[in-house]
Amino acid sequence: MARLLAKHGRTDELRQRADAGDRSAADRLFELLAEQDRTDELRERADAGDGYAAARLVELLAERGRIDELVQEVIAGTRGVLRLVW
Repeated sequence: MARLLAKHGRTDELRQRADAGDRSAADRLFELLAEQDRTDELRERADAGDGYAAARLVELLAERGRIDELVQEVIAGTRGVLRLVW
């Protein structure tokens, strides 16, 4: 189901399923947000304690060469960021 929702860009439904604990929906949601360069939402979810969102945010920033934002994530103590920059 998550794959189908992602294929059709149904972020609201993916978000609901992810919030209910559906890990597959969360993974697809994070990939969709990354594809849409929606770092703010990834950051919000990471700040709320979602380690998977934090990891995807850090990967996205690194992939896009957004060093200043990566530095801010290091300062904020975002999980997984040091693994990428170390």
